Amino acid sequence: MDQGKINTIKYIQAKLINIWYRKNIPGIYMDSRMIIRVAKKGAIYLPRRILRELKISEGDYLIARVKDDKIILEVLPDPFLLAVKEKKWAETSVEEFEEESLREQEAYAKGSS
Repeated sequence: MDQGKINTIKYIQAKLINIWYRKNIPGIYMDSRMIIRVAKKGAIYLPRRILRELKISEGDYLIARVKDDKIILEVLPDPFLLAVKEKKWAETSVEEFEEESLREQEAYAKGSS
């Protein structure tokens, strides 16, 4: 049997498992839980619905941790996007920033000589 047919069979198996769970375990899809299969070299591909719901894009980072017998994935926020989107909690002027930068550079220069 060629690889294309094997992949098709595995895809159908996964769909049937998801359908069975949807019918037999009420609420499994209410909180975006889905059955996914581990691919070669341990790769796990998240369903598009979950990617869209969590706004995860290619290249984003996730934190993976194990708790009891579960794998928990958490989105690691991009610090640059956080800086732009989050509520600002401090203010500084360009002059204050420049003064602090000069002090830090002088301290670094003294420490490295």
